[in-house]
Amino acid sequence: GETLIGLNNNRISGISTNDFIINRKIKADTVSSGGGTVSIYRNKKSGAVNEVIELDNDFFDEAEIKNISLGSTTLNIYNRADVKSAPMTIKNIRFAVNDIAEVQDGTNLKRLISNSNWNFSGDGLSFTTKDNYYKIAIGPFAMNNAKTTLQLNKVAIIPLLSEAEFMKHQRFQHDQYNFVFNNLVLTGIDAQALINEQKIMADQVSMQAILKIYNDRTLDFDT
Repeated sequence: GETLIGLNNNRISGISTNDFIINRKIKADTVSSGGGTVSIYRNKKSGAVNEVIELDNDFFDEAEIKNISLGSTTLNIYNRADVKSAPMTIKNIRFAVNDIAEVQDGTNLKRLISNSNWNFSGDGLSFTTKDNYYKIAIGPFAMNNAKTTLQLNKVAIIPLLSEAEFMKHQRFQHDQYNFVFNNLVLTGIDAQALINEQKIMADQVSMQAILKIYNDRTLDFDT
């Protein structure tokens, strides 16, 4: 299987050795790491609409940590429904969380998200849509939960086929999109909705947009 967590230059400050040895619990003031590799899974349970993010951890039953700092790390996101497919990879992930009131059940990311002030950044990622018509490119980003802000340098929907090639695949009229959004800033963003439900909910959004839509009007409507 894939290595789930491989981190270097790790340091734990203020650790309770009794809890660590006897109770298999990390109880400490600060955990810091120079970085490395972290793998997580996205999974859709039977009957569910949205995917959930899972972090496997079979050893530690609980974790109580006040502060976490993670240096430059490669994050691999695997799909449990298609284990043979290549993961989505985000490089140069940096993560810091402070003043965590209480974190129990170390695999419970929802608790960490809702009960702490954190910031999260990375170099972005790109992937191809299932129909192989588009590449989705997300540029470098930074998210701050305390300030409820998300900044993205760029988000683009890029056609992989020319207009003529795209229309050869269509029996009826269908739009081909070519969208570029630069310098996106979202304020008042709901982090839990974004991570747990894959919904973007924010009070305000600003961006610079370039939009192009192509459609061959000589084709029939799809009725």
